[in-house]
Amino acid sequence: MILKSSIARFAGLSLGKRLTLLELLAIKRERDQLSRMDKAALRDLGLTQHDVSQEVARSFWDVPRR
Repeated sequence: MILKSSIARFAGLSLGKRLTLLELLAIKRERDQLSRMDKAALRDLGLTQHDVSQEVARSFWDVPRR
């Protein structure tokens, strides 16, 4: 429990739901997978290479608010 709150504080998260380490690692993994997609797959998702570059450059604790 202490580790989770420490990570959330370190990450500057003030979300109602605190993220677990597993969730943060899943975000990192998803960004890695996104970076390996080819142009056709990105086009299917409506993304550009620039969009992907910006997302992949984010830190794993930098989570978009939903």
